[in-house]
Amino acid sequence: MKINNEIGWTKFMSFMNTAFQLLFAGLGMLCFVRFLDAKEYFFLFLTALSIGLIIFLNKKPGYSIYIKCPSCKKSIVIKCDWICTSCDKQQGKEKFIFDNCVHCGRILDKVYCEHCHKELEL
Repeated sequence: MKINNEIGWTKFMSFMNTAFQLLFAGLGMLCFVRFLDAKEYFFLFLTALSIGLIIFLNKKPGYSIYIKCPSCKKSIVIKCDWICTSCDKQQGKEKFIFDNCVHCGRILDKVYCEHCHKELEL
């Protein structure tokens, strides 16, 4: 097979990657089915699955992401329901402070630290 341009080479490599992934996924499923045939491994699998489900369901849904204020070194929330400085409207849902305003489409150019009340430029 002759491949003479960059797009053809990319398509060929993409095809080969997909073929290998399907091959290994099939072999992996075959080994997994044999693994589940033994009763002790089946119960081990069910226990691990149950523990994973419990951890997933008990995860706190409202965790926030923070950055540090350069002046007071305390954490500032960067994903919250913020108020736009241009149109003075609240977003209505949690958004990153780097996102556009839902109402006017502008991006915040500065935020204020909730601890030391200093202005931070974005």
